[in-house]
Amino acid sequence: MAAADNLPQLTSCLEQAQTEKVTIARVTDGDTVVLDDQRRVRLIGLNTLELNSPDKQDRLMAQHAKEALENFLENTQALIISGKDAHDRYGRLLAHLRRADGQDAAQTLIATGMGLAVAVGRNTRCADTLHTLELQARDAGLGIWQSPGSWQLNSSPLTGRERGFHVATGHVQEIQGHKGKTKLILDNGLQVKLGSLWPKSGELAASELSKLIGQEIQVRGWLGTSAGKQSLTLNHPSNLELTNNS
Repeated sequence: MAAADNLPQLTSCLEQAQTEKVTIARVTDGDTVVLDDQRRVRLIGLNTLELNSPDKQDRLMAQHAKEALENFLENTQALIISGKDAHDRYGRLLAHLRRADGQDAAQTLIATGMGLAVAVGRNTRCADTLHTLELQARDAGLGIWQSPGSWQLNSSPLTGRERGFHVATGHVQEIQGHKGKTKLILDNGLQVKLGSLWPKSGELAASELSKLIGQEIQVRGWLGTSAGKQSLTLNHPSNLELTNNS
């Protein structure tokens, strides 16, 4: 874990944002806290490993992430910045969490290898910043990047039992489009759906993705099942990247 004087500086993605002073009652895990008014807050842009993961290594890193967030919040005034999407499907408040000195929780945990960057819904204000911080932690082999656990799926065929958050790698075999809905079919069996918020223009617009056929990509998100196939949905380009192994 980073020393208090070696935390990443707050970047411009949250400048001039409206903040609310809050009191933290407890830290649930590395990406969720409970306030003294009993509101549950899920941190935007960050996903940490699960404390109840069946994988021992993942459980250990999840505990480290929880402790890192507790240390980050110790003896300081906490502030939250609510997201454009205010709540998730579990009723939790979606917000950025920072300290009065300007340090941001998601940026700190991602920069120190305690969690992964992920862009969800319309809460993408800091997506590019968090992705850059993760790349730096990954290159340095910090935290979870020292020896990635069961959350990282290689190009081997999926078993069909995978659930929850994963980072998955595979070659694009086919791109399907129907009534404006686009899917990338990977060689490991994963179907990658482009959600309604995926860019309609630019180099990663759905109409421009034919160039990805045959390329190896890495995607991230929560796996589910659609028509009997493993799938995940992407809404922001930071959740998809080309590897160097195509």
